[in-house]
Amino acid sequence: MSVASEESKPVSVFPVEGLPYAFAHPLFKGARLVTEGTSSETVRSRWHELHEPHFRWWAQRCLEQGWSVFPQARDGKRRPALVAGHSVRPSQYRDKLPSAEEIAFWSSKAGLSNVAVQFCPASGYTFAIDIDVEGERNTTPIIRLALEILGETPFHRWGRRPALIYRREPEHALRSASYRFEDNGNPSADQIEILSDGKALTCFGEHYKTGQYFTWPVKHIAEAGPQAAPLVTAEQLRQFLDAVDQRRPLAGYRTRTVSHFTSEAVEFDGEVITPPRRLEIGVWERDGLGKKLVDGRQEFLFRRAFAYVRLNADAIRSEEGSRAVFARYLDEALRSMARSGRWHSDEAIRREADSIFRRTRDTARPAWSSGACRLRRSRP
Repeated sequence: MSVASEESKPVSVFPVEGLPYAFAHPLFKGARLVTEGTSSETVRSRWHELHEPHFRWWAQRCLEQGWSVFPQARDGKRRPALVAGHSVRPSQYRDKLPSAEEIAFWSSKAGLSNVAVQFCPASGYTFAIDIDVEGERNTTPIIRLALEILGETPFHRWGRRPALIYRREPEHALRSASYRFEDNGNPSADQIEILSDGKALTCFGEHYKTGQYFTWPVKHIAEAGPQAAPLVTAEQLRQFLDAVDQRRPLAGYRTRTVSHFTSEAVEFDGEVITPPRRLEIGVWERDGLGKKLVDGRQEFLFRRAFAYVRLNADAIRSEEGSRAVFARYLDEALRSMARSGRWHSDEAIRREADSIFRRTRDTARPAWSSGACRLRRSRP
C-alpha cells in the first residue's frame, strides 16, 4: 500500500489493500490514498517495514467480528507468543472469546506477532480446508471443487498455500485430518488438511519462511464474522474429498470408512443414507431401459461398501442398523450387476456382497472400540 504523506514522518499503515483510509485514521497522521494526481515525490511505500505490529493492527477488529484470535510467534513451530514471560494459552478460548482487555494486553506485550485464528465453538464452529499443494496448476482445480461442492466462501487466505474457511453445525463435531496425495503408489509431500476444533490458521502477518504477507483476495476475518462462511454438511465434505480423490488419488482415502463428522451415539432410527453414484467405473452394457455392470463388478462392490459404511457410520454400530444398511447395499448390487460367470445368480452376488460388506464394516469397528474415532458430542 502506498500513501501520500503530509508529514515528514507519517506513522505506519495497514499493509493490506481494501481497507478504508481517511485523514483521521489512527495508524497514520495526515495521510491520504495515492491517486493519479498525486505527486511522485510525496509517495512512500508502507510495505515490509521493520517491526510492523500485525497483532496490534488486526486483533481487536477480528475479535469484534467474533473470532477467537491469539498472537502467534513467527517461527517454524508457530507457537503462541510469549506475553509477560508466559505463553498465551489458546485452549482457554475455545468456548469463549478473549476479552477486549486481554486482546489489548496481548497487543501491548506481543504486538509484533502474527495473528492466528483458532477454530472452535467460540469462532462460530468454523473450520478450514488447508490446501498444502505445490504449484498453481494443482491448487486451482482443488479450490474450484471446494467452491462448487462446499459453497462460495468469502474467506480465501493465501500464504505460501491457500486455505478456505467454512462452518459446521454446532451439534456435529468435526475431526481434524490430513490426506496426502499419492504419487507412484507412495504418499507425497502434497496434502489437504481439515483444520477443526483446536487447530489454528495464521491470518495476518508475515510467513515465517518467505516473509510475504498473508493476503485475502475476497474478504478477511477482520471484515466479516463466522456467519459469513457457508455451512457444510457431512455429505458435502464427503463429496468434496471423493471428487479430489477422483482427480488425483489420496493415499489410503478409500479405506477410511469413518466419517469425519461425529455426533452422540443414538439408537438406529431406521434411516439409511444412500451414497450418490456420480462416477460409474467399469464396463456397463445396456439391458432394456437401463444398464448392467459386466466388468469391474468386484471393484464396484468394494467401492460401494466403503461408501455405505462411511456415510452410515452411526447406523452400522448396531446389528439392526448394520442389517438395514446391508439390505440397501445389496439391493443396489442386485439392480446394477449383470448375471454371468461367477456372478451368475442373485445368490452368488449376495454371498460376495455379504463377505465384502462384513470386512468393510469390521475394519471400522476396531477404530471405534479403541477410542481413536469414538463418537462424541461437540461442546455447546
